[in-house]
Order: sequence, then C-alpha cells, then structure tokens
Amino acid sequence: MKYDFNEAEYTAIARSMSNGMSDGKFYLWVPDWIEDGEEKEYFVLKNLGTRDDKNYKELYHFTAEYIRNKCCFALSPDAKIVLAGYETKKGVICYSSESGDIIWNNKKIKKIKEIRFNQYDSNIIEVINSKVEIIYLNGLTGEVLDEEELYNVKQVINDMRASKNGKYLICSDSVKRGKAVYTVYDTINKQVKGRFPAQGQLNSDTFDVTDNGKYAVCSAYQRQGVSLINISTGEIIWTKKLKDIMKVYFDKQDKNVVVCCRYDYNYTLNISSGETISEDNNEKMERNLYGDDFKFPEDDIVIIGSRQIKSTSFSFLDVIGTPHSVIVNPTEEGIMCYDLSGELLWENKDVEIGEIVYQEDTDTICGTVNIYNQGKIVILSAGDGSVLCEYKTEDYGYTFIDRNNTLVCNTGKMYDVSNKEIKVKNEEFEFKIK
Repeated sequence: MKYDFNEAEYTAIARSMSNGMSDGKFYLWVPDWIEDGEEKEYFVLKNLGTRDDKNYKELYHFTAEYIRNKCCFALSPDAKIVLAGYETKKGVICYSSESGDIIWNNKKIKKIKEIRFNQYDSNIIEVINSKVEIIYLNGLTGEVLDEEELYNVKQVINDMRASKNGKYLICSDSVKRGKAVYTVYDTINKQVKGRFPAQGQLNSDTFDVTDNGKYAVCSAYQRQGVSLINISTGEIIWTKKLKDIMKVYFDKQDKNVVVCCRYDYNYTLNISSGETISEDNNEKMERNLYGDDFKFPEDDIVIIGSRQIKSTSFSFLDVIGTPHSVIVNPTEEGIMCYDLSGELLWENKDVEIGEIVYQEDTDTICGTVNIYNQGKIVILSAGDGSVLCEYKTEDYGYTFIDRNNTLVCNTGKMYDVSNKEIKVKNEEFEFKIK
C-alpha cells in the first residue's frame, strides 16, 4: 500500500530534536495513527528537502503495537532508535528502527507521560512520569542511572531567566503543558541552588527568581495559578488561583510579585503571604528597573512620561528603561529611544533584534535574535543607536547574567558582551542536574 508521506508533517508521533527543538530532519510516523492495534506499521522518514519545502524518503519500516492515547514516543538524533513509553505496565521499550527488534524493555517504570533523548548525550534517556519526576536511563541497557552517573547528566534547557542582578539563573525543563521541572543555578560558583517541579507555561515570562536566590515564582496559564517556592527546599509557600496568566515577575525590591493576565488584568501580590495588594484591569504592565513600571493601554501603545508612544507596527517586542531614557523595540521596525518625557531622541530602523537589555557600565544596549537556529548578537550605543558590534551565531535560547555582561545560551556556550564587543568565552556553563 502506498502512503502520502506528506501527512507525516502533521501527524508524526515523534521527531528528531536538536538543542531542545525539532530540527525537521527525521520523523516517526504511523499512517493509521487514529486506530489502536497490536500490529501497526511504523515508518521512519527523512526530510531530503528544506524546512519549508519538505521531501520525505522512507528510511526504515517495522511493525509493533500502538496505543494512541496511552503511549509516547521518541526518535534518536540519527533515527536508528525508537523509544515507546507506556502509561500501563509495559514500561519503556527500545526498538531498532532498521529491524523492529526490541533492544531492551524496562517494565519497572510506570505512568509515563513523556520520553526523550537527552539533547547533550543521546545515550541517556529521560522519562517523565505523572508526578513530574524525571528518571534517567542508560540508553544502551535501559537501566536507571545511579547517583554517581547522575552527576554527569546535563539538563535539557527550554527556557531560562536570570535574576535582576544576574547572579541566579532559573531554567525550565519541558515536561508537559502546565507542568515543568525547574533548576536554579548560582552563576558565580556554577552550582545548583535548587531543583523542583512546579506549574509553568514553559516560557521565560512565566517564572522568575529573586536577587538573593531564595525564592522563585512560577505560573501556569489556566488552572494552577501562580506559586511562590522556596528554592532550597522546593516547598510551595503559597499559591494564588489566577487564570489566563501571561507574565509574572518580582518587583525591583523583591517585595512583591506582579502578575499580568489576559484582558489587561494585573495583580500585585505580597511576597510573604500572596495576598493581593493592588489590582488593575485597565493596562498591561512591564517591569522598569529605572523608574515606574511601563503601562500599555494597548498592545501597540506604551506610556512614557506624559505621552503615549505608539508602535510603528502592531506591537512591541521589548521596552526597557535606562537612567536617562526609554528604549522601545517595535516588531520588525528597528529600535527607538525616547527621553523620560516621551520626546524621540533617535531611531535605527536597520536593526532587527528581539530581547534587549541595558548595560549600565558602558551605556550600551545588547540584543539578540534567533530564527530556526540562525541568529545574531548586537551591541548598540544607548546614546545614538549606532551599531558598535554584531556577531552571528547558531545557538538557540539566550539570557543575560552577571549584570548583563555575559550572554549564556541553552547549549552552555557563553559570550562576553561587557566592553562594547562580543567575545566567545573559553568556558561553558554546565547545566548539571546535581
């Protein structure tokens, strides 16, 4: 029987991954994926085309049991190994893509919700159960790694965010929608400060860490609300049942938690008790380290001083404060600078960057952009917007630590951006789970 392999793009049950995201190279596909069966045809396909113009070729074909809603799958980076994880008593099964033979079967692990290959070492398998626990297996034998072996495992990083002073780094490890495992690192000594499961929408706007590394706040879009967590113990101190959360952050003094929800509902919560201090349902908000938090009456309008600044496009990618100005970054419209009363000082329409930060020591702006692992780092003068330095990179996922002087990527690579130039650091940040 001939199949339309183009359907695999939409109904693939697993994809090969690079740097924590689908790379579009290999797909695991079951044509009759809607129906359960003891014998189902599995296809491993290779995309010979591009990400936009795909052209699939069959590499391997085998038969095995398939349970649609009670089983999850993973495909190795070279597509030669297929993993199946069951919610039932079957545990984890490792198949050879070439023959369909079972290489090993660990039946001891129950209630599996997700399974994947560690992005740094494909010989390590990560299994996530219904309790949001990650169990690490030896990919060659299926045995659970012992304590000594765990010290060499690198954490998969999906999103990360630094404290305001850049001393602590909180990273989310994707598990499933609404749940995540977080690790907090002390960026000075490169040690794990704490590791805990919590709710999360899995982007860097939905969690934050205090400057002293004592507390984390994590939120979920719908049911769980927002929780304050003791980082050292993983204890949930309080939970506030809010819905439609879009952003959460600690204020400048780490005294309150600000929660921004859909439909422009904003809440300021007491960090000690979680009690509501104030509620505003008129405008969106964004933290400003050098003055009053920014307010957005509309997606494309920000209030600066006594003026409303309208985006030249449909929204802002970022808005940040400096001691003497406000930098706005309209979507696909370059970057602009206003004084504190709302008067335009300068604009540079030739720069396209996403997240931006202000570097006080050098009075510069550093920003990044990444699309499909093709990105760059840019440093601009905060005085006139001129480009001082830029650097092309294939890394994916960035944040700034060390008071915005160091850029760290989810791969562990670091860049020194402290002196109006960009240098690759010799050392890497090791995202160890222990």
